[in-house]
Amino acid sequence: MFAQGGYRWISARSRHEPVNMSPDASGGGRALALIDQVLGKRPDKDDVALAACARELCVYRDALILNQRAAPSDLGANQRLAHVNAVLATVLAVHFPIDAVPWDELEKAKAWLAEVWAEETPTVASAPAPSSRLASPKRAATASPQP
Repeated sequence: MFAQGGYRWISARSRHEPVNMSPDASGGGRALALIDQVLGKRPDKDDVALAACARELCVYRDALILNQRAAPSDLGANQRLAHVNAVLATVLAVHFPIDAVPWDELEKAKAWLAEVWAEETPTVASAPAPSSRLASPKRAATASPQP
């Protein structure tokens, strides 16, 4: 696996496909949908949706981190980030179970993620894009704000 311009190339059954790993607030919503899909099927073996869900949670976590850096005075940001990390750990526990698959824990994790996503979605969308940190001060002053 190697990074190239904000993308990681991940091998998938003898072909390479680009996967966008840029911070994105909508990753939380996509992760919720994937958790719903997994809970609906409750597969006995490894499910592709679990891998996709873990990837979306990482993208969402990166967006939360950017938001936290942009607004360090937000006291609840650490708690929301801890919840997303716990959800990610639970998804990985379901993806690679040591014993019985913890379906009840995944349902609790889904509730936590839904709560964090509902609280955080408006503020994550307003966080500056990662490339804006690299812009020169002159260009940053003339750039229009992102929606």
